Amino acid sequence: MFSAAPVDEGNLVGLKVKLDRAVDREHPCCRNVCIINAGKGPHAGELHCADCGQHRGWLSQSTAQWIEHVVTRFGAPITPIVVRKLHFYEEEAPAATISTTDKRRQIEEINRLIVASGFTPKDFFLTQPPLPDRTDEAAYTFWKARERSRKTIAKRMALCGLTAHDLIQPICVTRKPLSATADVKSSTTAMQQKDTAMANIDDFYPSKFLRASDLKGKEIEVTIERVESEEFEQDGGKRNKPVVHFRSGGIKPLVANKTNSMLIATALGSKDYDTWSGKQVRLYPDMETFRGQVHEVIRVRRALPPPAEELNDEIPV
Repeated sequence: MFSAAPVDEGNLVGLKVKLDRAVDREHPCCRNVCIINAGKGPHAGELHCADCGQHRGWLSQSTAQWIEHVVTRFGAPITPIVVRKLHFYEEEAPAATISTTDKRRQIEEINRLIVASGFTPKDFFLTQPPLPDRTDEAAYTFWKARERSRKTIAKRMALCGLTAHDLIQPICVTRKPLSATADVKSSTTAMQQKDTAMANIDDFYPSKFLRASDLKGKEIEVTIERVESEEFEQDGGKRNKPVVHFRSGGIKPLVANKTNSMLIATALGSKDYDTWSGKQVRLYPDMETFRGQVHEVIRVRRALPPPAEELNDEIPV
């Protein structure tokens, strides 16, 4: 089973092991062969799938000592060492814990990255579809490129200690019940703090212009105040673009690209933006594919018609 190739004592990084636990047989990941990487905190090593790079678990000190003893005595194995028991991340406390707010922020960042790369959270479960037939060169090449992107995100999830289940399950926060003497103002303040805790990466890079993330997944109706021309850098040069300002308080101005400019002109029935002042349109977030990547964008549609006045059926006297 073993060759006589020498291995530095205590150096397990790079060795391959084959997981053969019940969970691995029920929910396999590729061939269930993993590579040992450097551990973190109390863990002796971290296991990554040798085929897709997915995080598969953490190596306990006792299991690592056993593998080290075998390798030191018999040399580097030709075939992966079969491991039927090891500690998972949940079974050993990590070196440091993060707050619920930080974990929520990490989940939001990962979910944005998944959507932007054209994936869904289910693409990061351990059980994956079978490999395409290599005789179909186009399908295999597409799968290989997609798998490289998936592997990059999977590694980032592993560094954050996240799994696919974390991405689709809400985080429950235990809160103390309000006392009988708590007033309405205290309750309102607590709810406001809860809302502001939902931060995202855009909070670190503020912009004076409206972005799709500012809409928070909602459609809003706005009244145009004016349209101004501003100069922006694009493709190494400078170009003027229309910037639409709104009367609604707190709504940032929108840099209208060609698509949104035409949508507004169609919705208002005029390409002359001097006539847009005082007119209403609706802004909503949408997804768009650009150069093979999915991006969240702002789109424009007609404002809702005013409600019809109720008919007065009374007979005049």
